[in-house]
Amino acid sequence: MSIADRFQSLPRAARWGILAGGIFVSYFAIVEPMLDAINRANSAADDRATALTSLAKGATGGTSELALGIRKFGDISLPGDPDTRSVALNRRVSDVLKKHNIKDSTSTSRVMPLGQGPLKDVYGESERIDRLIREVVFDATPEDIAGVISDLESSPEVAAISRVQIRRGDNKDTAGRILKATVAAEAWEVVRKGRGR
Repeated sequence: MSIADRFQSLPRAARWGILAGGIFVSYFAIVEPMLDAINRANSAADDRATALTSLAKGATGGTSELALGIRKFGDISLPGDPDTRSVALNRRVSDVLKKHNIKDSTSTSRVMPLGQGPLKDVYGESERIDRLIREVVFDATPEDIAGVISDLESSPEVAAISRVQIRRGDNKDTAGRILKATVAAEAWEVVRKGRGR
């Protein structure tokens, strides 16, 4: 006797009970988890839309932390593609050093993840924001060092000057006015999680 024959041989109330139980189990096994997933996706989309709206309002003069930073330090380029962002940062740093006649500088570059903050909240779980940091060491007068820092900070390609260290230089000429400066300029880049640099 097959399962279909056994099912047909049951009383009508039992058949309806089995069908109702099957529908009940199907609803909680398939439909309910699907509705939960849709609600989570909608909630994440709403959060991201709210963050983007807040970012847009902040960029046009709102009271957000980002808007305050833009008013204090000038425009910056929002996080972008790692390949183009590193080229733009390196070019800007080289141009600023050349403008101030800085010769014999040395530099190192490294990448670090961006910490928590309002900008990081705008990007989803599939993306991360990295800080591309180029640290430059050079000898110059105090005026030239201040000019380099000022020009870097006002450049849109430079998201932040994260470190400045000034100490007495090794040179004894020019009445001791030559100082050794270490300046770390950084740009921000968007990297899809799971993708290497």
